[in-house]
Amino acid sequence: DQKRDRKEVSPSTKNKKASKVQYDKPEVELLKRKRAIFLTGRIDDSVAHDVMLKLLLLDSVSEGSNSKNEKETSKRTPAEKPPILMYINSGGGKISSGLAIYDAMQAVESPVHTYVLGR
Repeated sequence: DQKRDRKEVSPSTKNKKASKVQYDKPEVELLKRKRAIFLTGRIDDSVAHDVMLKLLLLDSVSEGSNSKNEKETSKRTPAEKPPILMYINSGGGKISSGLAIYDAMQAVESPVHTYVLGR
């Protein structure tokens, strides 16, 4: 089941430039459990796509969720959902891509806590 789930959340292979993220790596599993996203480097459409996909993925799963409490977690209010942690180290980039990320942050029900590192 876990391998099938990973394929479902993986970006389309038709658009090879869209994403370089592999969702079955152990370190990615740790970030999913910690509900953390790292945004580094120049922000462009590809980076925005990856970040928005991660935001939606993390918003759809809850910390420690399993099939027994799935109904319980789906009834949570946005204030009760665990936060998504976003660590940002970027000098900027394409404005429309940055705004797309911002819009996705506003659209998810989970609170998004941002931490700026470096620049």
